[in-house]
This record gives sequence, C-alpha cells and structure tokens, in this order.
Amino acid sequence: MALVKLSRGFSLIELLVVLAVSGIILASSIPLGSHWIKSANLSSADGELSHAIGIAVATALRNEQALDSVEPAAALCLSDTNQLSVLEANTSGLPNCTGGTGTSVWSSSIPSNTAITANGNDISCMCFNPYGQLTQNSCSSCTIETTLNLSIDSNQRVLNVL
Repeated sequence: MALVKLSRGFSLIELLVVLAVSGIILASSIPLGSHWIKSANLSSADGELSHAIGIAVATALRNEQALDSVEPAAALCLSDTNQLSVLEANTSGLPNCTGGTGTSVWSSSIPSNTAITANGNDISCMCFNPYGQLTQNSCSSCTIETTLNLSIDSNQRVLNVL
C-alpha cells in the first residue's frame, strides 16, 4: 500500500503569484477609477448647469417686473467658487452678477475643478430677456454664446444653450 501524503495550505510561490496578479489588477484599475470619478463630476456639472439655465429662462419668461423686451429679467451667475445662482429683477433694479442686485431665486454648486468656457473665455454670467433669450443689454460682462464647453482636466463636454 502506498502512503498518501496530504498537503495543506498554499506554497510560498503560489501565494506570491496570487499577490502579484492582484497587484497588477489593482494598479491598472486606479486610473480607470479616477476617470470614472471625473466623468461623474462632469455629468453632475452638466446637469446642474442645464438645470440652472432652465430656471433662469423660466424666471425671465415669468418677468414679474414687467420689463421691456431688451432688459435682462434674469441672470445666471457663476462665482469663482463654482457656485451657480439665478437672480431675477426686482424693484431695486435689474439682475447683476457683479453688483449683487436682484433677488436670488435658486442656488447650487458644481464640482470645484470644473471649467466652463465659451470660445476659450471663462463664463461668469448669462442674462436672459423676458422672451427667454440671451442678452447683453445692461449686462455687458455676460456671454451670449449658445455653445458652452465644460471640462474637468482632460474630460470635456459640450452644452448647447436653448
């Protein structure tokens, strides 16, 4: 009768092979994970900006101050800290992102590393007339571009306004 040798556990070489393969898989998944995070942040910024534009247009169309058709009835402002806010005209004046006039209707933030540009220039303001159209009347520092570029590092997305 032959003796049967029972082996238990793993050998050191088997253990090292498993650790090496695990390390390779982990190292290759880290860049993929960071790409997913950037993509999710970009989607979040896209959604928040689209939502903000919708609220600004709806506020402008409501035109509670019965403004002339060329004056801004609402403004969408983007601060240096990537805080989005929608202002509407009130009895004290037209909405102004730099002057702080207007009544705040809505506010939200987007990821801090998000850049929003149009034709290579950073966006800080968009004004909408009572017809819901982009305007620069009494709002000269604001953009009237209808194509915005959102980017986080090398990830980019285009957002068409209206």
